[in-house]
Amino acid sequence: MTSAHSSRVSLHGTAGFPAYRKTALPWGWWAFFGGLGITYIVFGRAHDIPMIVVLSLLFPLCLQIFPAVRLDPKFVLTPKGWALFSFVQAGFIEPLNIAIFDARPPMDFALEHNDIYLNLSLGLLAVGFVSYCCGYQRATTRSRTAPTTRRCWKTPHFLLAAISAVLGVASILILYGSFAGYAHYISTPAESRRFADSLAGTWNGVWGPLFRPFFPFAVIVIWCKIIGSTQRRFSTASLAIITVLTAPVVIIAAGSFNRGSMLVPIVAMLAVFSAHVHRIRIPVMIVIGVPVLVLACVYGAYRHGDKDAERALTPEGSAGLLSATDVGSNFAYTFVAATALERHGLAAMPRFGRTFVSSVIQPLPMIGKPFRETGGTATYNRLIYGRDDFEDQVIPFYIELFVDLHLPGIVLGYYVFAGLMHRLERAFQHAARSSALLTYATFVVGFWTACLGIGSVAVVSQMYIYAFGPIYLTLWLSRPTVLATPHQILVIRYPAVSAS
Repeated sequence: MTSAHSSRVSLHGTAGFPAYRKTALPWGWWAFFGGLGITYIVFGRAHDIPMIVVLSLLFPLCLQIFPAVRLDPKFVLTPKGWALFSFVQAGFIEPLNIAIFDARPPMDFALEHNDIYLNLSLGLLAVGFVSYCCGYQRATTRSRTAPTTRRCWKTPHFLLAAISAVLGVASILILYGSFAGYAHYISTPAESRRFADSLAGTWNGVWGPLFRPFFPFAVIVIWCKIIGSTQRRFSTASLAIITVLTAPVVIIAAGSFNRGSMLVPIVAMLAVFSAHVHRIRIPVMIVIGVPVLVLACVYGAYRHGDKDAERALTPEGSAGLLSATDVGSNFAYTFVAATALERHGLAAMPRFGRTFVSSVIQPLPMIGKPFRETGGTATYNRLIYGRDDFEDQVIPFYIELFVDLHLPGIVLGYYVFAGLMHRLERAFQHAARSSALLTYATFVVGFWTACLGIGSVAVVSQMYIYAFGPIYLTLWLSRPTVLATPHQILVIRYPAVSAS
């Protein structure tokens, strides 16, 4: 074991992750959240949202009381870190954007009592966050006596890459007929919308999306082989260059206009790089993340436009694309949640789980069709638009739980969600000490599950059904065993990781 690893201690006494004890919360956390509250007091003139100040006190207080939820600033790219960021986005970034800049989502709807229900919506989120912190701390306490298991990767990377490439090519032929059809699809947004309608209700529309994630995964498998090699042949700078050059190949291979399908593999690659090569800390993440988010907003404008890639890359096309991009509107969806809450009503009859269950089942091909009308997405869009023929928004988890069981639903739902996130965080920790490919696989699962904190049950269910084929294959090929002897522990090799 290298000295770089021997100096780091984890939650369960193993290398690579920090120990969380009942110590005082570092002053930086208080300063960060306090600064957000002060920012609202000084600049928040567009809307009256005092819940921002309440959250600026509640968040650090929860982190003080429940230390297991805290994020290690030296190792931020973990499933737990993304879950915490999701809460910060919904609780601070979007409300501050609305309160200071009067940002509105890119959609037409009317909110009659906006400030009242904006605060109520954030109050529901606050209840969910407190329950999440309780659940995560409880799961951490219980896991200290749990048996330790490890996954060990033994399958040749090139064999898995070849299998993935074959399945990926099969998906291209199923969906597009040829590589020329594939190229036309990814370069023509208008064609992609017509294409999605033509596949609805067909077997090609089932098998094609199931196999499509294997194509970019084939590239990632080879990249993980290079990154995770215990006999390091490249310097840190060389590996960083290889990662930068691999990223656009993965994006193109993804073959999707869904920004999540394009960006999540890149974020997962950064998590692997941080775990196995060089720690990526918060300042570096901000430097990387802000331009990527802006580019994602620009891509969103391109996706909804009528210009193909050739026209969009001309000076005139690029200028038009930039003028059509409103970054602020992409971070104002708290308005939408508040609208749905207002129109649903605080005293409406709970649905006792019908909405949640329908959201879980509805992505299933054919089986899920009868459940789509009662799912969260359909319900949410009916509340927003007042009609049944338009569904372009996804319901946040805390609103869906409130619709089903009111406040008890939020408390129970986020408590269970925290236990699931703790298990995924532990799986990621174990994977980060054994294999780059397992690190990638566990992070992808953890990332999409963490999105449930403020995202939609239906979206997460859809990812589990359609996008995780390569992940399931990887996890099956690395089935865990209980480590009963010291010899079995020693067979896991620890790549050297430098800290910035």
